[in-house]
Amino acid sequence: MIKSNSYSKILSTRRSLLSFDSAKIKTIASHPTSSRNKLDGLRSRNEPEDEKVPGDVAAKVVKNYLLPMFEQNAKQKAHSERQKSHGILHRRSLSIVKGSVYEDLKLIETLSEQIRSLKHKLFENDQVTHSYLQDKHSLIKDLEHSQSETDHHKTQIEFLIQENQTLHKEIDKIKLQTSLSSDLSDKLQLLDQISGENIKIKHELQEYKADNDIRYNFTIFS
Repeated sequence: MIKSNSYSKILSTRRSLLSFDSAKIKTIASHPTSSRNKLDGLRSRNEPEDEKVPGDVAAKVVKNYLLPMFEQNAKQKAHSERQKSHGILHRRSLSIVKGSVYEDLKLIETLSEQIRSLKHKLFENDQVTHSYLQDKHSLIKDLEHSQSETDHHKTQIEFLIQENQTLHKEIDKIKLQTSLSSDLSDKLQLLDQISGENIKIKHELQEYKADNDIRYNFTIFS
């Protein structure tokens, strides 16, 4: 829809420009102030108040239609002057009269070229910026992935540390139980040893008592 409107504007402007005859072109070239007013009037008649011609379209119209018309008119004028100068052939360059419409049109063309160049540089800068942004997003994703992997490894390490602590507690418990069992075994062995000695002493006492009884009876009955 936008392209169709721009194309219609170009055709409208071109039809308006083609409506100038050669006499009007000569008048515009020789009277810059009045020609500027005429162009302003033509532009105001052909453009609705609520619709403006885009800058790039206007620049194309100036370059492709207005400037060639002025240059062609100037060339014809120079050719006529050469013919009037008694056959003296010399090539005159197209002079730019200060303050003329032609000067304004050339300035518009120059500015349009600079604008196109700046737009091209801006487009290239946008491409470079877009590439940098893509690289930045890629690096951010890689960093987030690495951070996720790091967090996962930290979780695993904490789990292993807890398991190691639990195993150490179990080992300490087993050692304690083993130590208690060893002490109990030693005590039982000592108790067995004491019990054996008690039996031996008791046996010796019984033998001693028997000897005493024999001696006592022998003394009484002898």
